[in-house]
Amino acid sequence: MANTAISADVMRGVLEQLPLMSGAIVDDTRHEKVLSYMRLFLHSESAVAQLLQWDVLGVVRRCLEPQMDHRVSAVAVRFLGDMLCAHGGHSAWTALGRDPHVLGWIASSVDSPQALLRLSCLYFVRMAARFNDDEQFAALLQRLDPARLLLRRLLDSSYFVSAEASKLFASLFARADAQLHGLAERMAAWPFPARSAVRQNAVLAVAETLFALGAGARELALRRFTLAQLEPYLFGADRLVRDKALDVLELRLGAADADEALRLVEEMRRKVRADLTPATVLVVLRCLAALVKQQQLRSPNVCQSVVDMALSLLMHLDSPGWEHASVELVGEPTAATKDIAQDIAKALAARPKQAAAVSCECARIVREHCRGQPSRRAAETMYAQLASARVQQHPQLLQLVLDASVRALRGFHSADTRVLPKLIGSFAIRAPGLQGLLELALETLEGDAGFAAQLEPALRVRIADVEWEARDSALECVGRALRTLPWAQTSGLVTRGMIDDAANALADPEEYVRAAAAQLLTAAVERGDAASVHMVERHAGLARDALARVLADSEALVKRAGLDMVCALAARSAGAEWQHALSHRALRVLAEDPDFEVRVRCARLLARLAALEHGGELAGLGELQSGMLLLSMFGDSSRYVRQACLDGACLDGVRELKQQQQDAAGDGEPAANKRPRQTDATRQFYDKLAQVDFRRLEQSLTAEHLYQEALDTQVERELMAEPRAANAGNNILDCY
Repeated sequence: MANTAISADVMRGVLEQLPLMSGAIVDDTRHEKVLSYMRLFLHSESAVAQLLQWDVLGVVRRCLEPQMDHRVSAVAVRFLGDMLCAHGGHSAWTALGRDPHVLGWIASSVDSPQALLRLSCLYFVRMAARFNDDEQFAALLQRLDPARLLLRRLLDSSYFVSAEASKLFASLFARADAQLHGLAERMAAWPFPARSAVRQNAVLAVAETLFALGAGARELALRRFTLAQLEPYLFGADRLVRDKALDVLELRLGAADADEALRLVEEMRRKVRADLTPATVLVVLRCLAALVKQQQLRSPNVCQSVVDMALSLLMHLDSPGWEHASVELVGEPTAATKDIAQDIAKALAARPKQAAAVSCECARIVREHCRGQPSRRAAETMYAQLASARVQQHPQLLQLVLDASVRALRGFHSADTRVLPKLIGSFAIRAPGLQGLLELALETLEGDAGFAAQLEPALRVRIADVEWEARDSALECVGRALRTLPWAQTSGLVTRGMIDDAANALADPEEYVRAAAAQLLTAAVERGDAASVHMVERHAGLARDALARVLADSEALVKRAGLDMVCALAARSAGAEWQHALSHRALRVLAEDPDFEVRVRCARLLARLAALEHGGELAGLGELQSGMLLLSMFGDSSRYVRQACLDGACLDGVRELKQQQQDAAGDGEPAANKRPRQTDATRQFYDKLAQVDFRRLEQSLTAEHLYQEALDTQVERELMAEPRAANAGNNILDCY
């Protein structure tokens, strides 16, 4: 839904009920929903002034009382922080200066035993940092002692609290606070805390924050967090610390020069020589991948040598008997990268089970290279890897190789468009790998009108694949192309053979494939030319029984797609088998389907049929009684269905009848004299239509409250039980 604000009356009610939220609520997400709901009110420019008029600070003080549930206190503090950043937030900050209790509570609760309260207080201070030149904020910081506070919270046992502390550190560091500069210097100078992953993460969080800030902070980070300083973190025992250290290394390499790139490669050679354990080998390759990602422009020769090493290892590990052979290096690798490749191959010969993990990291290096400067050698190597049985059996390796191949193809697709259809049509590339190739095919279609004719045979091959995921992906690709690209670019995809395959797929045993086939045919009718529409409506595979089976499918998504297809045919076809696939009973069943999206589409179809039937444009539809069924859906429980009914009443054929009703009511002339000759069924439909209160119907379509609707449909009521009588029934959102 598109709700962006809530009414003042509702917000005032929510605010007054906030201190009364029951402590027996089991689901903590209920409080987060309340906070999100309250934040909607802040979109209004007058929200802060209105909240202050309602004494929002008095409500917050009640929420901060000692006996209050800490979750309610956290909601109040974070909402107060959001007020400071809303339009008119300065007035809220000024009001806080006249109420020392709230700021005093925040300063004393920043070290609360409850992690949620610690997080909320840090969040409030970060929001208040926008007033960093204000004396009131300076007094708050003096009370908090930010250097000591941040040190404690960076070392917090809660990941969420330490992450919020990192954000606050970034906000306060810009104030050129000497204490925070000193804190960063001291933490960078700490000896490596080998036995404390929390301290390691804290140091890396400071480093990451400094690299992400401006020039002055980056200079400090480059000076204090050198490669030698990061090495113990990169090769430590904790995997999460290693991953964070790799992120910091990548940031550092983004500001490094060619000499430092060379030093990193030499350091990686030394590390591999000293320690050939699997963890060390993988970290070395990840470091080299970060180097290639960040230094391709500054150090192209160094990066190319690393890529050549990765390609050599990939080909080596895919060759028969690689355990007993030496690596044959391609390109012009440096002495350092040669040694790294030989040492890794030697380590893998003793641990062949690690070969797949090493191949993943090598493919990651090639992928990063192809992201910026794809080479033909890399592209050809990746093509060969895609057909490898070893690659097909390892999903992560397949995805990395495919990503590299797609990036390489993006660099050369203007000259090698024949390669892409060949890869798509290869059964060696299974469903997970096919997705990326189809995405690239859509991009190529957008810029090359003749590519559709080359792509169509390959897609038809995959529509016949034994894997249902591949069939589904190929059908979805055609449908998406027809819906999103101009007809001139995609007309080559809509051939007699493609329509045959899509019609046959309507009987596929997999529901996703049946739905994708119906969506393809819908797109061909909606976006195609007259010849394409004729091919679909006259196709033998779309006879009345076939369409009837689609509309009576056991799966809702297939029925949705089938209704879309019939509606498209009704809009563009002069009449064919699709009419005979419909019956009053079938339409009534669809109008009462449990799935509201099926009912929405049914309402659209009924409106189209009613316009055709009562407008006299198409004979033989009277027995469907589509108009009466449409009118019966005006009282549907779903507002989306009611909206579809109202939209349907605005179709040309139905609008004429509605206009006749209004004209007759306006001048007193008998309605029978204002409209053409009608059948009894049309007259009955007209009389029923005249009884519809369209104004009231439109009023019933205003959006229900976003979170109330979500709670009604997604929250288990038994989890929300509130046994304490004092607070019974005050879950706030239940009241509105």
